[in-house]
Amino acid sequence: EIIQDTCANLPPPPPSASVCPCFSTDDIARQLQADSAIGGSCEDTNNGVSITVLNPKSLVPLRYSVNDFGGEFGKSCTEIDAVQATSDQEFDMCKEIIQDTCVNLPPLPPPESVCPCFSADDITRSLQADSAIVDFERGSCKDAQNGVSITVLVPGFPVPLRYSVRDSGGEKSCTEIDAVQITSDQEFDTCKEIIQDTCANLPPPPPPCDCPGFEKLNEMLPGGAIPLGLDLRASCKNLSRPGPDGDPVTTFGIFVLGSPSTYSFAVDSDGSCIGGEQESTGIKGAESCKRDLAFKCGSIQSVFPPTTCPCVEFNRIDEILMADDVTIDAEKSCKVLEDGSFGISASVPRPPGMNVFAPAPPTFTIFDDKNAGRFCTSFDAVNSIFIDEEFDACKKILENTCANL
Repeated sequence: EIIQDTCANLPPPPPSASVCPCFSTDDIARQLQADSAIGGSCEDTNNGVSITVLNPKSLVPLRYSVNDFGGEFGKSCTEIDAVQATSDQEFDMCKEIIQDTCVNLPPLPPPESVCPCFSADDITRSLQADSAIVDFERGSCKDAQNGVSITVLVPGFPVPLRYSVRDSGGEKSCTEIDAVQITSDQEFDTCKEIIQDTCANLPPPPPPCDCPGFEKLNEMLPGGAIPLGLDLRASCKNLSRPGPDGDPVTTFGIFVLGSPSTYSFAVDSDGSCIGGEQESTGIKGAESCKRDLAFKCGSIQSVFPPTTCPCVEFNRIDEILMADDVTIDAEKSCKVLEDGSFGISASVPRPPGMNVFAPAPPTFTIFDDKNAGRFCTSFDAVNSIFIDEEFDACKKILENTCANL
């Protein structure tokens, strides 16, 4: 009776605090504050509300929601992909957590715009190709009313590498080479900015080729035609020789041996040139002349044989040095010596009684002397080298062999 009377006079208990069974305010806040999170996206539908945390490093969508489908499905809450039925109170609590979080969300950063046709790296790679040149004659880097473009010419490439944007009034587009794509306003602006930024950082164009006689280059060597008597060894290569002041002079050209004259087109790094049968000095557009030649070389490059070392025994160097009786002199091999030489020095036992006519030792060397020029030696044979690519071929053979010794 005492207990019953006491209970009868107790005030009613306070309602129990409602808790969302799927997530809390702190759960969502932790995801929004993650280093790689970029914000949240809220959605309000007829069935409920949701918030999705945007995190590109997350393997699953970070979505928190409540839904009221009515009938037998009732009310539920969801954390990522875990769904749980809720009471009315729990549903309201989950909904309140989402709505309060969404109210305090900062605006999402605008999506990064990407040019659908090309990137700055695409144009940069084109510009870095060997002997590539911006074709200013085709309007490169000139802002026109309907757009802007940059065209890169690369020797040996069959078509110009053109990157452009165009606003035809009704629609905007971008182009890479010959592939055209319709763009949004944002994409158009991004493509245009890539071209303008590239153009702003280009060095000034070199002076045009001013070598007398070069105007006949296309006439005498049209398109990809292979001229009769083309010097396959010296043409389209860098030829080096000592200059009068000791500095090397490099020549690049196309040499055609004809009868009775020699028809050649070449330019020297010292500003002299040959145009057909005319020799000139003091030209200012040597770089442009060389590029004109490089484009001609690109169109006929398939006829040139692979460049090899003129010291033919270099091609057998591994076979020769692997012989049992060969001893390599480590002190004189695989390092640049005082005389500027680089190579591999070796010896073989001298047969008894053979002194005067003993065979030359198996020594392979290259020399690069600013006065004497370049040459290679194998055994006792010496070959002058005036083609840079041949010197590089000899050097590569030596370096590869040294790496394997």
